This record gives sequence, structure tokens and C-alpha cells, in this order.
Amino acid sequence: MSRRSKMDVSAALERAALLGREFPLALLKASGVSDDDLTALFDAGTLTDGKPPGHVRFTNAGEPKKLVALIPWSRTRDHHLALGEAAKQQRLPAETVAAHFEAAHRFDLARAQWLKAGECGCSAGDYRKALDHIDRCLSLWPWDEAPDDRVRVLREMARCAANARIPDAAARKAWEELADHALDSGQHALRAESLHQLASLSSDVAKTGALLAEAAELAARELPPAEAWHHALAHVDHLANRVRTAAARQAFTLAEEAAEKSGSPALRSEMLGWKGLLAAMAGDSENATRHV
Repeated sequence: MSRRSKMDVSAALERAALLGREFPLALLKASGVSDDDLTALFDAGTLTDGKPPGHVRFTNAGEPKKLVALIPWSRTRDHHLALGEAAKQQRLPAETVAAHFEAAHRFDLARAQWLKAGECGCSAGDYRKALDHIDRCLSLWPWDEAPDDRVRVLREMARCAANARIPDAAARKAWEELADHALDSGQHALRAESLHQLASLSSDVAKTGALLAEAAELAARELPPAEAWHHALAHVDHLANRVRTAAARQAFTLAEEAAEKSGSPALRSEMLGWKGLLAAMAGDSENATRHV
């Protein structure tokens, strides 16, 4: 029997039970339940009209739970797949569709719907709910399946977390995953960016410095000079703001090398300004005035 072919009344009852106490009648019908089977369930007093227009409900509130406990897993899976397809056809909320596909172990279909629900939440400004949906999507997504798309979703998760002003958990999780993936796949720019973002999220000064230093060293080895300058300067700025002048001047070596390699007059001019500033902070007035 196909998912939407004619079914007997007992199968129709199982499918209804998986929708809970009250549900849209159109959803049950779209999933393949016939008018005759619905009539039988109403005549038996099992179902009755629900309160919202177009809804039906079980007369006995405890019956759905008892019925669901007796359905074999294979039939439960098939019912949920049919309900997921019907919910999508009926244009029900993406999270409703996703929950059915997930219960049917169609994780590929569920991921797409959880992501859609997350994107809708972000667009509506409901960032916390969006983060929950995106996290659910990622929990069903192995790294070896479409990793580039997963990177895009993790970036979206980090963006939503920043907008929700709760970056410490969700954004850190996203950037940690991105950093690990970049290390495994040799994506140096992504690795450096992830380290930089993790540094901005850290409340531990020493850890922040270590992350920025790692990003600067990686960028100096693997990235174009302009990007290497950006990462090196972030580390220098962190040290200078904490009046670790000697360490800042030492770290500045990478920034100076990047500016010289870039061939950019603007970067070289900015580099000389920083060099003079660090010299002044160190009490080296001669070099401070020479570079300004």
C-alpha cells in the first residue's frame, strides 16, 4: 500500500492519532485518509468537530497517546512521511513539516524545512526561535554531506545569534564548528576568520590573545598580504589596548611584513602610523617622531 493509496479505517485512525488531540481536517485528508474512513470514525464517536474552524479532535483526550504507543515503528515512519508531504502541500508552517519528516527519518527533507523555519524566524525578527530551528537543522546534518552548504548555515546561525544579542552560546558553537571544519579541510581564510570571531566572543583575555595570535600567524603563512595585515593588526591592537607594549611591538612584525608585501601605499602609510604609535608607547621618542 502506498502512502497515499486507499487505507482501511484502522490505518486512518493511526494516522489521526499521530496528529494529537486536535488537528486540521484538511491535513488528514491530504495525507490519504478517505471520506468513507472519516465518516466511520465520526459515526463511531472517535472523532468530533474541533473548536477552530476546519479542525477535528478525538472525543477521548487520552486516546491518541494510547494508540500511538501501539503502532509499529515502520508504520509510524510511513504515516509521518505521508503527513509531512501533506503538511508541505497544505503550506503549513515549516516546523510542522520538518517534525513529520524527522519522525519519518527523512533527515534530508527535515533539514531543509528546519532551515526554512529558521530563515523565516530571522526575517521576522524572532531570532531565538530561529536559532532553535537552525540548531535542529544542524543536528541532523553530517559534515560529509554538502559541507559548503553547512558552512553557509553556520554563518547564518552566527548572524542570528548576534542579532539576538545572545552570542555567547549559539555564535560560539557556530564559529567553533567552522574553525574545526576549516582546519580539517585546509580552508585557511575560514580558519583565520573563525579564530578572529571566537576571540571577539571570548571573555578570557589570555584566550583572546592566543586566538588572535594564531589567526595572525596562519594569515601570514597562507593568506594574501591585505588579509594578513588585518589579522596581524587585530592582535597588535588587542595587546596595545592592554598596555602590553613590548608584546605589541613584537607582534607588529607580522603586520609590518604584510604591509610591505602588499605594495599598497595606503597600508604602508597606516603601518608607519602604528609603528610610530607603538614606539611612543614604549617611550622611544626618536622612532616615534621618525615614523609619524
